[in-house]
Amino acid sequence: MEDDRDRIAAIAGFVFVVLFLVMALLPGAPPKASDRASEVADWVADQGRQIRWAGFAGGLAMVPFVFWLVAVMDRVRGSSAQGRRLAQTAALGGVAGMLMASTAAVLLGVMAIVGPTGSADADSMRTLYVTGNNLGFMSLFGLALMLAGTSLAAMKSQALPTWLNRCALGVAVLGLFAGAATASTRDVFVIVGLIAFVGILVWVVVVSALMLRPAAD
Repeated sequence: MEDDRDRIAAIAGFVFVVLFLVMALLPGAPPKASDRASEVADWVADQGRQIRWAGFAGGLAMVPFVFWLVAVMDRVRGSSAQGRRLAQTAALGGVAGMLMASTAAVLLGVMAIVGPTGSADADSMRTLYVTGNNLGFMSLFGLALMLAGTSLAAMKSQALPTWLNRCALGVAVLGLFAGAATASTRDVFVIVGLIAFVGILVWVVVVSALMLRPAAD
């Protein structure tokens, strides 16, 4: 029964990654936060339909993510009180991060709905865009906490390979650094943030693949 639950959770992890990629890639290359309001408005006009469906995919991604996260925390927490606290911390970070990412997707969807109708001017759309963009990068703080807490708990319970835990901690550090994109328009923070997001998705895929194997007694 537990193995069946882990297999379903692993599939949920794969589904989450697919939905997250749809959310990120469907609208095409977005403008920079520092771009002019007219450039943001042109992007919305050209990609409005794709932006709306990307927002839907981002919201829907919460469903498999939560199911996957609960199963992963149950697997890595072990029997120690410290392991359980680390797993709980990781779960809170993951939910907080995904809530911010989903809220960012919703804001972009709102922008795409009200923009092309003429009910919102270019400056208002840019405000919505920058707010959503900042929320997206802010989600890295919660997701970094998820990676760090999961890895530290797994180190104690030996539920995940040591190399994977170390890599996850490195990605968590990148995520914290890239969170500075919420306060700066420097390209370096955006680039590091994209690397961190890719690292998080790869980590989810690897953990999901490992969950297809029976847990050690």
